[in-house]
Amino acid sequence: MRRLGVLAACLAIVSCTGSPGAPVPGPHFLIPSGLQVSPGSISLAPGGDQTVDVSEAGFSGQFTAQTSDSDVATVAPDGSTQFVVTAQNPGSATITISDGSGNSRQIGVSVQVTIIGGQ
Repeated sequence: MRRLGVLAACLAIVSCTGSPGAPVPGPHFLIPSGLQVSPGSISLAPGGDQTVDVSEAGFSGQFTAQTSDSDVATVAPDGSTQFVVTAQNPGSATITISDGSGNSRQIGVSVQVTIIGGQ
């Protein structure tokens, strides 16, 4: 019975490595991005704006930002680690902040008209 267990273990190793004698790939580590943005989401009325702070430990390059819909919200740099998001028209957009190393973070933007009083 023990031989059967050893045989099964050997077959499992062969099936995981592809073929007998093939090199086994080393471990792969996923290092999370240190790119941080604050706030993580934004809600504004048309014409309103919000500053977004960006940081990343050990990164000294330039950050970039894009909007998914410039009719809803625009984004512009305000120094090396800040962006200003400006609400244009009601709707939803996503601001994507990126570093030069392929890391990015997304910020959801909601632009809503607030009606106070009235009928």
